Amino acid sequence: MSRCVRRIHLLGGSTQHRKKWIEQQLRVCAEVFCVDVLSFAIMDNHIHFVVKLQPQQAEQLDPTEVALRWSRLFPSPVNELDARSLAIFAANDVWIEERRARLLSPSWLMKIIKERVARRANREDDMHGAFWEGRFKSIRLLDRSALLACMAYVDLNPIRAGAATTPEKSNFTSVQHRLRARYEQKNSAPWLANFDATVFSHMDSPILLDDYLQMVETSGRMIHPRSKGVIPEKIPPLVERLALHKASWIPFLTSSSASRGTAIGEANCRAREAIRRGAKWVSNMCTLRFKSQTTQNWDDEALSFEDAPNG
Repeated sequence: MSRCVRRIHLLGGSTQHRKKWIEQQLRVCAEVFCVDVLSFAIMDNHIHFVVKLQPQQAEQLDPTEVALRWSRLFPSPVNELDARSLAIFAANDVWIEERRARLLSPSWLMKIIKERVARRANREDDMHGAFWEGRFKSIRLLDRSALLACMAYVDLNPIRAGAATTPEKSNFTSVQHRLRARYEQKNSAPWLANFDATVFSHMDSPILLDDYLQMVETSGRMIHPRSKGVIPEKIPPLVERLALHKASWIPFLTSSSASRGTAIGEANCRAREAIRRGAKWVSNMCTLRFKSQTTQNWDDEALSFEDAPNG
């Protein structure tokens, strides 16, 4: 997640067209970088991306492909690289391995998108200086529940902000692209991760695109007082199947919880993440809580649904 400087709406109002710039840059990066774009939302003063790194894909790229992909990000000002030029770059092992690592780096992905949009916007406004509010904020998603929750949080940003009433009217979001693709009987928008095939298909209980879209729609009705319909009596089947706590699911989607901390996930996943980082523990800063996968009991901190505060 990254905000515009001083949280000014530099992407809204008369500058709405800049959102298209960001989406175009994200499309290019989705095709070049070794990442899957799972979810995104481009708001008036900030952006959200949820991406999955693909290290195996990066390792399988031959040197020529690495050079070709990098040339798409930084094309020659004179003409396109010919086969001889590509061969020269591909023969430089140090250069290739450095670029291979960059094609797997979320930092380089954000650098390219933010820098190019900032330069273009400054030229348009005849201004100098910072466009974005410092470096982007990155949170590691440790398990399926955390991933789904943050994807829904991102896709519902326009509804939460009052900029849209339904997911299909939420411009510059991944959920709008997926709904359009679903309407056209396609599995996914071409440049977004194939939901059914690449995101959750390898798990014990596969999650289909229709399941996710239903979850986003139902969650949107719960959290947006101006949307149509009433709060359903039961949580959608997907939410029940994931054993998400009802009293914490809605507060998570209605607050800034998804932007807190550095990792989101169940206790065992956070313990593994702490080991990976060489830390003692990774705190669960968000309000999202999960049912234990072994005891099937709610954790000690969780409230019952009947005890949940109004709203």
